[in-house]
Amino acid sequence: MQATRIGDFEVHRIVEFEGPFIAPETFFPDFDPETLRARPDMAQPRLIDPATGKLVFSFHCFIVKTGRHTILIDSCLGNDKERPTRPQFHRLRTPFVADLAEAGVKAEDIDSVMQDGKVFFLDVREPKELEEFGTYEGYVNIPMSQLESRLGELPKDRPILTA
Repeated sequence: MQATRIGDFEVHRIVEFEGPFIAPETFFPDFDPETLRARPDMAQPRLIDPATGKLVFSFHCFIVKTGRHTILIDSCLGNDKERPTRPQFHRLRTPFVADLAEAGVKAEDIDSVMQDGKVFFLDVREPKELEEFGTYEGYVNIPMSQLESRLGELPKDRPILTA
């Protein structure tokens, strides 16, 4: 796992799930399948899974090493959680601790965790997507089509993570 440097900071991406997730027409309400037929280069296996036709998504955490602090930006996907309506994540088992070690981090090295309570969780999915996939516990839903007109509802004192 290669780190990315941003100035003096070192950033590691810890993948928790990467694979086919959702049909393009569900994620992009205006999706036109003809676009992919006309531009097959857009349907690369790392973007659209050839076996399922679904978009490939990556859910991951980040480790940020500042030189003074080690910060975990947690996706809260986590192992062993009950998610029967989301088969990809139901009782997920990942080598998370081993992946941390590969990034040179032990749990006791982490100074701060950005997660629920310290972060505002924003779900920008449209109503059709919520009906099909359900909502995320703790997330506030402001559909992407309404986001600009509802910016005043977003906190200015916390980081915002979107789904």
